[in-house]
Amino acid sequence: MPGVIWSVEMYNVSKIALVVRRELLTITLSTEATSENVTIVQFYSYTHDKSYALQKRHTISFRGSPAVNACFMRAFGSFNSSSVHQDQTDAIGMTGLLYLMETFDAIDESVVECWAGYCKYSDGHCEAFDRRRALRMFRAQQRAREDCLVGSISFEPSASLLPLHQLLESQQADISVTQFWLLNRLWELCMSHGLLRDNSEHTELRLDFAYHVARKLLAACDVLSLPSMEVHGVGLVEKIFDIAMGLIKAMSSSTQLSLEFSLSDYDPLIDKANVVGPTVRVLLQRLHELVQNFRGGDHDYVSQFTMTLSAIPGYSGTAESRHSVA
Repeated sequence: MPGVIWSVEMYNVSKIALVVRRELLTITLSTEATSENVTIVQFYSYTHDKSYALQKRHTISFRGSPAVNACFMRAFGSFNSSSVHQDQTDAIGMTGLLYLMETFDAIDESVVECWAGYCKYSDGHCEAFDRRRALRMFRAQQRAREDCLVGSISFEPSASLLPLHQLLESQQADISVTQFWLLNRLWELCMSHGLLRDNSEHTELRLDFAYHVARKLLAACDVLSLPSMEVHGVGLVEKIFDIAMGLIKAMSSSTQLSLEFSLSDYDPLIDKANVVGPTVRVLLQRLHELVQNFRGGDHDYVSQFTMTLSAIPGYSGTAESRHSVA
């Protein structure tokens, strides 16, 4: 149902989906349903509710984290121990939900009002979001990303899960794009609260962090087929668009970022030092190309993106050839 809602851009209908999930959860908990079914419904309700709330500035209905609930932990343990007897498709689906749940769990619910634009920072006294909380949430997001890549999850370290690359390609697309989008949203929240600097000691609190997020997003999308992303509908391309807009905002706010700006990365996992990345211009070209190709450009984000790019002094969509972002 959510995929259909996103694909036809019926955002308001997603409120109906939330009601359906609440009713489904109530029915499941009040009948003789197995603990495994309860867990699946709880996962699905929680992840969809938070996804919709954060993307559409809606209130969160399912407060708290299922991961710290004793009943949930027992149900999860039961599911995990019996998963070897289940259809592999069920196990793969459950694993994807687990990774999404940990991803959304990294977002502190106390900052949702700031996220939705009802923040008191403009009055000079926001008590919900500060530098310390921002860094804690960034670290939690990083752990969620690292966990899914190796097949683990923070709230159940003993669980043996399939790593991200062994899930369905459509799951990989949803999880990866969502994780990088949440990093971008956190970064933008830091921007609105005056926490970003050109030369912060923390990478996440620098203006050029938007460059890193855009580059990693494109690297993840490079190994995915377009259909695996398109199946999620316009909600996914909206996340890609948001990340692109974050990069443009960073460039307009920084004294160091420009269209020809690039960064060198060091990756200790592959022992590559001073690998020069693509320029901001190339990243924007690649993001624009991805948005244009998504469902043949049959959505509003193509025109919005094109208009924004045309307003950037010196930008030309054909100035440089395609550049690898790996």
